[in-house]
Amino acid sequence: MANSNANFWVGEHSSGLNAPIKDVLHKICDIDLHHEVALLNLDQANMDKDQKEHLRQTLRNSYQDTRQPYVDFLKALWRHYNRRPYTA
Repeated sequence: MANSNANFWVGEHSSGLNAPIKDVLHKICDIDLHHEVALLNLDQANMDKDQKEHLRQTLRNSYQDTRQPYVDFLKALWRHYNRRPYTA
């Protein structure tokens, strides 16, 4: 699950990450959590299978549209961070 991976990086490697990277990771975790909760609520909803599947796809599209800009930004930050010379 993406949320677990992001929590691993924030928790285990936070001393080496700068604040903007940690902030973006936390935002991605929040988006992942809200998506998981929405899917759980949908699974428990009392509606027919076709409606659920349509809503599941709508949620998935919205999730990807919301999350992807942060993933792209994180990649750019990470590339920038890894280009900097190491200073002890």
